[in-house]
Amino acid sequence: MSILLFKLNGVSDEEAYEVRELLDEHQIDYYETDAGRWGISVAALWLVDKEQLERSRALLEEYQQQRQRQYREPPLPLATRFKQAPLQHLLIIVAIAAIAYISIVPFLTLN
Repeated sequence: MSILLFKLNGVSDEEAYEVRELLDEHQIDYYETDAGRWGISVAALWLVDKEQLERSRALLEEYQQQRQRQYREPPLPLATRFKQAPLQHLLIIVAIAAIAYISIVPFLTLN
């Protein structure tokens, strides 16, 4: 009986390709299903052999942790982001001030 290993819904083509390569590299037998014409089926990678499940999941866990470390960047401080695009940030501040002004003025001119 087949076992669901990895759902491909919402996964980038690059990541799906890398997962397939990983399974092929470690000689793990799998097959792939797509979402179908109407998109109601499960797009996924399925294991053929139940005995390879633990090894496959360990490989995928390691791959996902590595991918997460690789693509996770520390957030830039506000000052650094402001230096990279000062005009954009000034325009955003002006837009916020204008919206706040338009929103508050009618309540200040009550008689």
